[in-house]
Amino acid sequence: MRLRLALLSAAALLAAGCGTDTSGTPTPSTTEKPTTVAFNPCDELSAEALQAAGLDPATKKTSVDSPDGQPSAWKICFWRPADRTPYAVSVGSSTFTMDDLPSNETVTGFEDVQIGSRAAKTYHQANSPTMLRCFVAFPSGSGMANVIVDWDASERETAPETPPCTLAVEKAQQLEPYLPQ
Repeated sequence: MRLRLALLSAAALLAAGCGTDTSGTPTPSTTEKPTTVAFNPCDELSAEALQAAGLDPATKKTSVDSPDGQPSAWKICFWRPADRTPYAVSVGSSTFTMDDLPSNETVTGFEDVQIGSRAAKTYHQANSPTMLRCFVAFPSGSGMANVIVDWDASERETAPETPPCTLAVEKAQQLEPYLPQ
Protein backbone atom coordinates (compact mmCIF):
# COMPACT_ATOMS: atom_id res chain seq x y z
CA MET A 1 0.00 0.00 0.00
CA ARG A 2 2.83 2.43 0.84
CA LEU A 3 4.44 1.77 -2.53
CA ARG A 4 1.15 2.37 -4.34
CA LEU A 5 0.73 5.71 -2.53
CA ALA A 6 4.32 6.61 -3.34
CA LEU A 7 3.80 5.86 -7.02
CA LEU A 8 0.54 7.80 -7.14
CA SER A 9 2.36 10.69 -5.48
CA ALA A 10 5.12 10.41 -8.08
CA ALA A 11 2.60 10.61 -10.91
CA ALA A 12 0.95 13.61 -9.28
CA LEU A 13 4.32 15.30 -8.82
CA LEU A 14 5.26 14.70 -12.44
CA ALA A 15 1.91 15.95 -13.67
CA ALA A 16 1.98 18.98 -11.37
CA GLY A 17 5.08 20.35 -13.01
CA CYS A 18 3.96 19.48 -16.49
CA GLY A 19 0.46 20.93 -16.36
CA THR A 20 -1.09 23.63 -18.46
CA ASP A 21 -1.57 27.09 -16.97
CA THR A 22 -5.05 28.34 -17.82
CA SER A 23 -4.57 31.88 -16.51
CA GLY A 24 -3.41 34.83 -18.61
CA THR A 25 -3.81 35.47 -22.30
CA PRO A 26 -4.08 32.43 -24.55
CA THR A 27 -1.41 32.10 -27.19
CA PRO A 28 -1.91 30.17 -30.42
CA SER A 29 -0.22 26.81 -30.62
CA THR A 30 1.07 25.30 -33.83
CA THR A 31 0.87 21.77 -32.46
CA GLU A 32 -1.73 20.23 -30.22
CA LYS A 33 -0.53 17.86 -27.52
CA PRO A 34 -2.50 14.60 -27.43
CA THR A 35 -4.98 14.46 -24.57
CA THR A 36 -4.52 10.78 -23.91
CA VAL A 37 -1.61 8.37 -23.94
CA ALA A 38 -1.41 6.16 -27.01
CA PHE A 39 0.78 3.41 -25.46
CA ASN A 40 -0.43 1.76 -22.27
CA PRO A 41 2.44 -0.09 -20.58
CA CYS A 42 -0.05 -1.76 -18.24
CA ASP A 43 -1.57 -3.66 -21.15
CA GLU A 44 1.06 -3.53 -23.87
CA LEU A 45 4.31 -4.55 -22.19
CA SER A 46 4.64 -8.27 -22.82
CA ALA A 47 5.69 -10.91 -20.32
CA GLU A 48 8.81 -11.33 -22.49
CA ALA A 49 9.68 -7.63 -22.05
CA LEU A 50 9.17 -7.75 -18.29
CA GLN A 51 11.18 -10.96 -17.93
CA ALA A 52 14.00 -9.41 -20.01
CA ALA A 53 14.21 -6.78 -17.26
CA GLY A 54 14.12 -9.40 -14.50
CA LEU A 55 10.57 -8.49 -13.49
CA ASP A 56 7.78 -10.87 -12.51
CA PRO A 57 4.74 -10.24 -14.77
CA ALA A 58 2.43 -11.69 -12.07
CA THR A 59 3.28 -8.82 -9.69
CA LYS A 60 1.74 -6.09 -11.87
CA LYS A 61 0.00 -3.26 -10.06
CA THR A 62 -1.65 -0.32 -11.76
CA SER A 63 -0.74 3.12 -10.45
CA VAL A 64 -2.37 5.45 -12.97
CA ASP A 65 -4.76 4.27 -15.69
CA SER A 66 -7.99 6.01 -16.62
CA PRO A 67 -10.97 4.05 -17.93
CA ASP A 68 -10.81 3.39 -21.67
CA GLY A 69 -11.94 6.38 -23.65
CA GLN A 70 -11.20 8.86 -20.85
CA PRO A 71 -8.43 11.41 -21.45
CA SER A 72 -5.27 10.60 -19.53
CA ALA A 73 -1.86 12.26 -19.71
CA TRP A 74 -0.27 9.31 -17.84
CA LYS A 75 -0.52 5.53 -17.68
CA ILE A 76 1.73 3.88 -15.10
CA CYS A 77 2.09 0.32 -13.83
CA PHE A 78 4.73 -1.29 -11.66
CA TRP A 79 6.20 -4.75 -11.20
CA ARG A 80 8.45 -6.42 -8.65
CA PRO A 81 11.67 -8.23 -9.55
CA ALA A 82 11.52 -11.99 -9.99
CA ASP A 83 14.36 -12.41 -7.47
CA ARG A 84 12.32 -10.55 -4.79
CA THR A 85 14.90 -7.79 -4.30
CA PRO A 86 13.11 -5.02 -2.34
CA TYR A 87 12.24 -2.54 -5.07
CA ALA A 88 9.62 -1.94 -7.75
CA VAL A 89 10.00 -0.83 -11.35
CA SER A 90 7.31 1.41 -12.77
CA VAL A 91 6.86 2.07 -16.45
CA GLY A 92 4.97 5.20 -17.36
CA SER A 93 3.82 6.54 -20.68
CA SER A 94 2.90 10.20 -20.96
CA THR A 95 1.69 12.84 -23.35
CA PHE A 96 4.22 15.18 -21.73
CA THR A 97 7.53 15.53 -23.55
CA MET A 98 11.16 15.83 -22.55
CA ASP A 99 10.83 19.60 -23.11
CA ASP A 100 8.28 19.72 -20.27
CA LEU A 101 10.70 18.33 -17.66
CA PRO A 102 12.73 21.46 -16.80
CA SER A 103 9.58 23.36 -15.80
CA ASN A 104 8.63 20.68 -13.25
CA GLU A 105 9.73 22.12 -9.90
CA THR A 106 8.95 18.88 -8.06
CA VAL A 107 11.95 17.09 -9.58
CA THR A 108 15.64 17.91 -9.72
CA GLY A 109 19.12 16.49 -10.29
CA PHE A 110 18.82 16.10 -14.06
CA GLU A 111 21.63 14.08 -15.62
CA ASP A 112 21.97 13.22 -19.31
CA VAL A 113 22.18 9.50 -20.14
CA GLN A 114 21.78 7.38 -23.26
CA ILE A 115 19.07 4.70 -23.30
CA GLY A 116 19.51 2.65 -26.46
CA SER A 117 19.51 5.19 -29.29
CA ARG A 118 17.56 7.75 -27.26
CA ALA A 119 18.85 10.77 -25.37
CA ALA A 120 17.47 10.46 -21.85
CA LYS A 121 17.60 12.07 -18.42
CA THR A 122 17.74 10.71 -14.90
CA TYR A 123 16.31 12.75 -12.07
CA HIS A 124 14.75 12.45 -8.62
CA GLN A 125 12.17 14.15 -6.47
CA ALA A 126 13.09 17.54 -5.06
CA ASN A 127 13.05 17.70 -1.26
CA SER A 128 12.81 13.92 -0.85
CA PRO A 129 14.02 12.95 2.63
CA THR A 130 14.65 9.33 1.61
CA MET A 131 15.99 9.62 -1.97
CA LEU A 132 14.76 6.09 -2.71
CA ARG A 133 13.24 6.86 -6.13
CA CYS A 134 14.93 7.58 -9.45
CA PHE A 135 13.26 8.44 -12.75
CA VAL A 136 14.63 7.82 -16.24
CA ALA A 137 12.78 9.70 -18.98
CA PHE A 138 13.23 9.41 -22.72
CA PRO A 139 11.21 10.25 -25.85
CA SER A 140 8.59 7.69 -26.77
CA GLY A 141 5.80 8.01 -29.29
CA SER A 142 4.41 11.54 -29.19
CA GLY A 143 5.40 11.99 -25.53
CA MET A 144 7.84 10.35 -23.18
CA ALA A 145 8.40 7.13 -21.31
CA ASN A 146 9.48 6.95 -17.68
CA VAL A 147 11.16 4.01 -16.02
CA ILE A 148 11.10 4.55 -12.27
CA VAL A 149 12.86 2.54 -9.59
CA ASP A 150 11.44 2.76 -6.06
CA TRP A 151 13.51 1.11 -3.36
CA ASP A 152 11.39 -0.13 -0.44
CA ALA A 153 11.71 2.30 2.48
CA SER A 154 11.72 -0.57 4.97
CA GLU A 155 14.88 -1.88 3.26
CA ARG A 156 16.63 1.49 2.90
CA GLU A 157 19.92 0.15 4.28
CA THR A 158 20.10 -2.41 1.43
CA ALA A 159 19.78 0.19 -1.35
CA PRO A 160 22.89 0.12 -3.56
CA GLU A 161 22.76 3.94 -3.86
CA THR A 162 20.35 6.78 -3.18
CA PRO A 163 18.69 7.70 -5.40
CA PRO A 164 18.92 4.31 -7.17
CA CYS A 165 19.68 5.78 -10.61
CA THR A 166 22.23 3.18 -11.75
CA LEU A 167 19.56 0.50 -11.30
CA ALA A 168 16.93 2.71 -12.97
CA VAL A 169 19.19 3.19 -16.02
CA GLU A 170 19.83 -0.57 -16.16
CA LYS A 171 16.08 -1.30 -16.13
CA ALA A 172 15.42 1.42 -18.71
CA GLN A 173 18.08 -0.11 -20.99
CA GLN A 174 16.42 -3.52 -20.67
CA LEU A 175 12.88 -2.21 -21.32
CA GLU A 176 13.68 0.39 -24.01
CA PRO A 177 13.52 -2.02 -26.99
CA TYR A 178 9.92 -2.84 -26.04
CA LEU A 179 8.72 0.78 -25.81
CA PRO A 180 7.51 2.87 -28.77
CA GLN A 181 10.08 4.94 -30.59
